[in-house]
Amino acid sequence: MKKDFHEIIQKFLPKKCSLVAAFSGGPDSVYLLEKLNKLNKTYKFKIIVAHFNHKLRGKDSENDLKFAEATSKKHNLLFECGAFDIKKYAKENKLNLEDACRAKRYKFLEKIRKKHNAKAILTAHHLDDNIETFFINLLRGSGIQGLKSMQIQNGFILRPLLYTSKEEILDFLKRKKLKYRIDKSNYDKTFLRNEIRLDLIPAINKIQPKFKDVFIHTWNNINEINEFLDDEAAKWMAANHQKNKLEFSRNNYLNLTAAVQTKIIQKIFQTVHGSVIGLSKDLISRLTDHIKTLQTGKKAPFGKNHYLVLTKKTFKIVKYKA
Repeated sequence: MKKDFHEIIQKFLPKKCSLVAAFSGGPDSVYLLEKLNKLNKTYKFKIIVAHFNHKLRGKDSENDLKFAEATSKKHNLLFECGAFDIKKYAKENKLNLEDACRAKRYKFLEKIRKKHNAKAILTAHHLDDNIETFFINLLRGSGIQGLKSMQIQNGFILRPLLYTSKEEILDFLKRKKLKYRIDKSNYDKTFLRNEIRLDLIPAINKIQPKFKDVFIHTWNNINEINEFLDDEAAKWMAANHQKNKLEFSRNNYLNLTAAVQTKIIQKIFQTVHGSVIGLSKDLISRLTDHIKTLQTGKKAPFGKNHYLVLTKKTFKIVKYKA
């Protein structure tokens, strides 16, 4: 079922709260800010416009910043900006540019959220972005966790445009005669996301003109399956862990279906590290195989600074001693 912008805002945000609106200056973020301002007559939000300069596009990046600041002033909103040398950061941390940009941008947005004690960070990710993310994860061999793509709410992140198409956004901006910035790097096919957007999806649309409706239906189904597996994993963890410890029954774990086993490893990993970044499909498979060996005392890496170790009847997560 498709949900509109107002319905999502009404569900997730109370009136008169503070919120951070991520604003690049592109059409999507201009649309998001316009929709927020229209609702603000009723909701009385305190909106903080947050712009992050990735320093990748020289003069264009500087002009994006000026546009973002001017737009904030036009709406009489608070403005925050940040900047970082992304190319240097990506090289030092062996990340691709897209992942490096995302990591630093979200770190900045969270800093601004905390500064203003905001209820949420709103991003302008829309339906087309979500479809692209689905295919990126599919091509990388992600399991069902990856195929659920973006979620409307993820911690303090709120994405109220996930049921709104790019076509709807551009049509609205054209009718309202609203200006926005164009990021030329969106047409650079060295980025996988751009190649999917420019080549793969148009080809699919020729075969199935109603593909976006099909995607929404499929996405909703995947989310329902994920929710069921999350519930099953949470119930199992509550019933099978040692009190106040990350230690669980080995035999009971091995009697579960592979899908629930995967969910349990993901949940434990997220509890330890705060996210599932670094937890690949191959690592989950290796950890499950490790638990199956039944070799007491055997250890396996479990992300940075932690390992999984086997006892006679359990497996547990232990932190390396400094």
